[in-house]
Amino acid sequence: MPIAKSLGKVQKQKGGTKLHPKGRKIKQLTRAQLRQDKLQTNKSMRSDAQSQKLLRLHFFKSFIEKIEQESYTIPEIHDMIVAYIERNSDELDQLKSQRRPGRPSSSRQDSLQMQLEYDDREYNDGFTLPDLRDPQVVKALKAWKGSVGGTNTLVSIRIARDASEPC
Repeated sequence: MPIAKSLGKVQKQKGGTKLHPKGRKIKQLTRAQLRQDKLQTNKSMRSDAQSQKLLRLHFFKSFIEKIEQESYTIPEIHDMIVAYIERNSDELDQLKSQRRPGRPSSSRQDSLQMQLEYDDREYNDGFTLPDLRDPQVVKALKAWKGSVGGTNTLVSIRIARDASEPC
């Protein structure tokens, strides 16, 4: 009989309702539960990363639709990245000014501050974005419908804050 790893299969197997606390069945159920928790955690992490990638692509798509060009230079791409990092700075400043002295910051302010620090750290190490120097990638990004599958046609590059060329 094959080894059952999923919790649903383990729970469906024959057995009485009384389980010994140190029995094999309890150990099997525990392993299956831990595996299910690990799989769920990994799934949610992948989903969060994918949604962040899509939000980033939407921002750059809206940015290139405002400024119509065939391709962009490295200094223009750096300006776009700075605009992306500072996209929530107005709201963050407003939340800081509304907070009374001596009071803790709001959860929204904390999340915006953490996002700003994360993006800034990523920009120092190498910020991943579509290769806007290539006219075909710019054209593909403009035609992108916002789906996950459409991101496969976009060639990505990494640009660091102090680099004049992609990493």
